[in-house]
Amino acid sequence: MSFIAYIIFAVLVGIWASHRGRNGIIWTLAALLISPVLAAIVLAVMKDLSIEQELERSRRENGMLKERVAVSEADMHSRMDHMEHRIDHLEGKEPEEIQQEDKRELSGSPSPRFCKHCGSKVPDDSVYCPKCGSRL
Repeated sequence: MSFIAYIIFAVLVGIWASHRGRNGIIWTLAALLISPVLAAIVLAVMKDLSIEQELERSRRENGMLKERVAVSEADMHSRMDHMEHRIDHLEGKEPEEIQQEDKRELSGSPSPRFCKHCGSKVPDDSVYCPKCGSRL
């Protein structure tokens, strides 16, 4: 009967060790070789590694999330550029016209105006949308 209690206490030391961030199997074997009481005392004196392991895991997950967001943001910008080029192509604009518009937008002119109804670009001085004819 005492042998069974000895094994149960050694297993309990192993379980406690695994909760403290240590290898439970090695601590169970150590408790069987020396004594569960001595192994428990040594384990109690040693530093708890579970908190550090949890922090490291959180840091890795945070880094992976940041990387995923950066990739998603780059992919989103790429898709938006592609859509802008497709829209310009469908509107029949040539690349030179697009570059001239970009230069005008960057030269310090106010931000481009857009129609509230159809979403197309509207010249600054116009009162009606050239695309759908609605009043601006």
